[in-house]
Amino acid sequence: MLKRLLFCCVLVFQIAASAKIMPGRGKFWYFAYGSNLLDKRIHINNPSAVRQTNAKLQGYRLDFAGFSRRWGGAVATIEPEEGTHMWGAVWKMDTDQIDSLDRQEGVKDGVYQVLHVNVTDAAGSTYNCRTYRYNAKEPLTGGTYSKIPQARRPSPIYLETILRGANQSSLPKSYIDKLSSIPSNGHDSGMTLDQFLNRPALVNKKD
Repeated sequence: MLKRLLFCCVLVFQIAASAKIMPGRGKFWYFAYGSNLLDKRIHINNPSAVRQTNAKLQGYRLDFAGFSRRWGGAVATIEPEEGTHMWGAVWKMDTDQIDSLDRQEGVKDGVYQVLHVNVTDAAGSTYNCRTYRYNAKEPLTGGTYSKIPQARRPSPIYLETILRGANQSSLPKSYIDKLSSIPSNGHDSGMTLDQFLNRPALVNKKD
């Protein structure tokens, strides 16, 4: 009887831990892994965003692609890869800001595409999130993280944004170490990150 009771308690705990967390009426979950890890960045266009937790996305890696004149280098994307995972932040946002998020990611211009992914937090809870993947014209090959080729390297100011946001979001130290190993392209933006983020018109400049 006691064993059966213990089994039921464990089963209930496992079900609760793996439960899918709903955002609530008029809200949605957004999984950020790039510049929107940083609260000051995401709040420029999406003031309703509230950081819920950090979470793991299975079957994808972080990579970089394209070229952003706004940032002076390649921008973050997610790339499918079996047997790996990456981390990011889950934000709860008002549904009326989906359009502003899509504009930031250039969805209508074909820069990024919308994906819906399931991510898992440290407690085992699942969040079905809106996220974005860069529409790369060619496969992203040649190395990742510390081995990213020169043509796909982000600018120092963009990397700083990601790293600040990763620390704000309390991403695992091992993952932050991987982010810290990413080489930049050395582009000089001529200003600090805080100066850049204090100029919304520049931040929102269309690439």
